[in-house]
Amino acid sequence: MLTRIGPRQLQVLRLLYTHRLLTAVQLRALAFEAATPRTCEICLQRLHQKGWVVRAEPMHGGAGGGRRGYVYGISAQGAEALAALAGIPLADIPTVAGPEALEPRYVNHQLAVNSCMLAIRQACRADLGATLREWTADPHARVQYRVGRSSRTVHPDAIAEIDLDGRRRWLYLEVDRGTAELRRYGLKLRRYARFYLSGSWRREYATFPEVRIVTAHRPRVERMVAELEDAVRSFSGADHEALMAGLVVAVTWEAAFLANPSGAVWTPMFVPDREESLLRPVSDTADAGPAASGSAAR
Repeated sequence: MLTRIGPRQLQVLRLLYTHRLLTAVQLRALAFEAATPRTCEICLQRLHQKGWVVRAEPMHGGAGGGRRGYVYGISAQGAEALAALAGIPLADIPTVAGPEALEPRYVNHQLAVNSCMLAIRQACRADLGATLREWTADPHARVQYRVGRSSRTVHPDAIAEIDLDGRRRWLYLEVDRGTAELRRYGLKLRRYARFYLSGSWRREYATFPEVRIVTAHRPRVERMVAELEDAVRSFSGADHEALMAGLVVAVTWEAAFLANPSGAVWTPMFVPDREESLLRPVSDTADAGPAASGSAAR
């Protein structure tokens, strides 16, 4: 028999299912905006006492200090409870074995992805015509498609669905913490390019998602764009022309993005001197089709 659970506790478990790891500060922003910090703290304490969440000390000091600085994830016991209460398949729920399993590099990356989500959410709130309709993060952000008899996968750090003045847009978000080789992003873009060229994306999206990369290190922006351009140049002929006409790929510096997602300077491929807004890009991308779905890669 399951222990009784309140609606706030269930909401926290659902959020941890969606985002895998969250700090108490992030959880408060997502679930306890209208409540006091103490309400959030009590809720997390009770979940921890039940053994339904794993709690670890922050990697580099706690934002706000004390328990508000902890990082939380779902335990195996919590996953079983969430599966029973919410009908989510147990195999789909990401779990954390214990505090010792939270490797710093992995944790910091996941929390950075969450910070980007909160920044986009705030930007949409500030723009009366924009709504963040859905956010899908790792490990759920995987899109499988078929080419002939083979199955392929694209795996962004997150997928954002934004409603802008009644028109739907999708973003593939990649978060670079400066620890990965730049060629990794060239390889990832080739995967996105093959997905675009397959045409299979039309079963998932009305327009092909924009690829947005946020890097923690400003000097990497120009180097990353060069790597991405090389990736597109590896395609030839009609494929190359289709990618240049249809892909939207841009990079920005993390500090500027978190400060103001809509006002951050994005460096698009092929036109590095152009500035773009995340929510309101230079050209209208509402009309589907290879020749009309983007301006950043021309």
